[in-house]
Amino acid sequence: MALADQLLARMEKDLAALLASARELMQRRQFAEASRLLGDGYRQLFGLDRRFLQMMRPEEVAPILGQPQRLRAFAELMAEEADLLRLQNDVQSAAATAGWTARILDAARLRDEVLLARLRALANLAG
Repeated sequence: MALADQLLARMEKDLAALLASARELMQRRQFAEASRLLGDGYRQLFGLDRRFLQMMRPEEVAPILGQPQRLRAFAELMAEEADLLRLQNDVQSAAATAGWTARILDAARLRDEVLLARLRALANLAG
């Protein structure tokens, strides 16, 4: 297995563990801790601060993240963050976060219908 493949496999494993921990915190309604964990995840997995990327247009984000697996992982993390916002009754921010993330996947032509459906459902929360 090439080094790049090993790094992607590790990222996917780390993402799965991070999402499981975040979901557990969200179920216990420990929203501040879940938010902190997700925020740290962007730096851990991608070496980037999410806020930096959110200042960019969706079509500018995909080239920065590079490989489709990294882009999908980023979108999964953003979907979880949008869900966290929804649970905190911040439907406007949840919808904006999910909509922006769906536009990134569309701009990159990344077809993950399950993830896109989740993002679009969250994006439609605000009406």
